[in-house]
Formats: sequence, C-alpha cells, structure tokens
Amino acid sequence: MTTMGELLRGGRNKAGMTLGEVVDATNMPRDTIVALEQDEIAVLPEGPFTRGFIRIYSRVLGMSAEPVLEAYSRALGAQQYVLDEPVRQLRRLRFIRLVAAVVTFAVVVIGLGSVIGFATQLISFETQLHVGNTEVQRVEQLREGSVVQFVAIRPCEIEVVIDGRSGFNGKISAGSRQEWVPQSEMRVTASEGNAIEVRIDGQKTGTLGSSGTGAQRTWRVLVR
Repeated sequence: MTTMGELLRGGRNKAGMTLGEVVDATNMPRDTIVALEQDEIAVLPEGPFTRGFIRIYSRVLGMSAEPVLEAYSRALGAQQYVLDEPVRQLRRLRFIRLVAAVVTFAVVVIGLGSVIGFATQLISFETQLHVGNTEVQRVEQLREGSVVQFVAIRPCEIEVVIDGRSGFNGKISAGSRQEWVPQSEMRVTASEGNAIEVRIDGQKTGTLGSSGTGAQRTWRVLVR
C-alpha cells in the first residue's frame, strides 16, 4: 500500500519540481516537506496542522489530497498503536500481577484455614480420646472423718489430689495400700480403673472404675 511520502514524492517528480521550488510555492518549512516525503510522522505537528500542509502541498503539485490524507491517517494510526502498545503491555502486566497476588493470597488463606481446621479437629480428637479412655464418675458424698483406702490389685499409675493439693502422683505396685482422710474434697485418677480397690472406713466399695479404661472419682466431705 502506497505511503503518504511515496504519493507526495511521486507527485513532485511528476510535476517536475525540486524541493526548493516546493518550499517557495507553499511557503512551508523545508524540514516539514522532507518529513512529509519521508513519512516521519513523529516529527510532524499535530494532525490538523499536518493535514493542512498535505492539502497545500497536494494543491501545488496539482494532485488530489484525499489519497495522501488517507495514507497519513493510516500512518498516524500505526504510530499511535506503537506508542500505546507499551502502555497496554504495562496494564496487562499489572493485571497479571494483581491476579497472581489475589490467587496467592487465596491459597494462603485456604491453606491456613485448612491447617487451623485440621488442628482443631486434632485437638477435638485428642480430647475425645482422653475422655473416652477415662471413666469420669459423679461426685460422691463422704462423711466427715471418713478414711478412704486404696488397695492396688495390680500396678498402675495413680494421681491423688486432696483438699486442693497434690497428695500423690506416680506408679503403685500390686498389693500396696494408701489411706487418706480428706477434710473437704478428694479426687483420684488412675490409668486402669479396675486395678484399684476402694475401701471407705474399712468397707469395700468396689474398684475405682471399669475394666479396660482409666477412671476418675471425686469425694466431697459432707460437713454437718
């Protein structure tokens, strides 16, 4: 497709005019005429002024200005695309970075939520496991001055808290005995409920708990 410069150079050659003669006939700067013939869009003035120069130049050459104006419009559009393309690329790059940041944030949030959810489930599971393996008995009443005795049927771990203080925490051997006289409250926890026989004031009351599970029992002194 013929460019603006090619049309003008062809018209000038056909008219048999030199650049100097065109300058004199149009009263246009020589640099402007050269820029028109060389398609140097970037150095030409804004569109309306350049279109005016094209009409003057075409009239002096005795040719129609419309083909030259159309060629100029095409060149101007291409030039504008070249100027705008870096801006469009920058916008696309910014958009891609924004999308990547949003996706990364979403992945982090989802991952964090999954970790928190898993940790919560794990804690819940451990809590259920602990409670499920320990038989928690109801609080029982105990007469003031009563003696609570534990007889180990076989070895097991036991913890005794009496009147808010630790009385014993460790492993007891088979056949060993412990006696306690609580003043207000007594709580005992054993790793095996049926490994400890409970006697109150010398009377057997059964084992601390059921077979195969830990056990916890609490006695509170009934003060008259």
